[in-house]
Amino acid sequence: MISRPNPFVQSLPKEFNGVSHVDGVSDVSDVSPIIDEFSSVYVLECGPESPALVNATVPAGTCWPRVTVPGAGQIVLFGLHGGAGTTTLATIFGDDVIDAGQGWPVSADGNEVRVIAVARTHHLGLSVADDFTQFWGSGQLNESRLLGLILVDDAPRLVDSQQRAVKRLLKKTPLGAHVPWVENWRFGPPDPQQIPLRIRRIVNAFKNA
Repeated sequence: MISRPNPFVQSLPKEFNGVSHVDGVSDVSDVSPIIDEFSSVYVLECGPESPALVNATVPAGTCWPRVTVPGAGQIVLFGLHGGAGTTTLATIFGDDVIDAGQGWPVSADGNEVRVIAVARTHHLGLSVADDFTQFWGSGQLNESRLLGLILVDDAPRLVDSQQRAVKRLLKKTPLGAHVPWVENWRFGPPDPQQIPLRIRRIVNAFKNA
């Protein structure tokens, strides 16, 4: 992994300043900028569509692990660390996604894979998310198409430093999403029939990306 500064204190890179929130419902260009009631973090944010717009650098010889997945045209979720929340999100997304575990998904048949990276909002999750977005921005993950990053809350409330880190990271990929804490998910899997509106909008945004 890349050695990066503490994500809780790092300031917003200037290349991502001025990126507006997404603002509607049916697709990426039309998804309402819902703000979580327990923080000032937007549920959805837009960022650079391509690594070419970022032109980040990483230390020479750095690599990101890959994992081979079926090339069936489905969206693939992958965790940036253990316990990232991919299993929970796969339940919410339904049959349209594959949970690839950890590792950058690459198609077994050479077809383009649409990928969503997932991490928690604790220190490890934000640190690895920072590493990953930097690595993606360097253009070295070109075998598949990154749809964006989803950050899943690790506690009912985020402290100010977590909120700042989440806001910054959500703007570093084509589409960034923040899944707030859902208490019921501690006791059982999500009920697809009772998913909060803001999270349904996240799902719709990524499916239409």
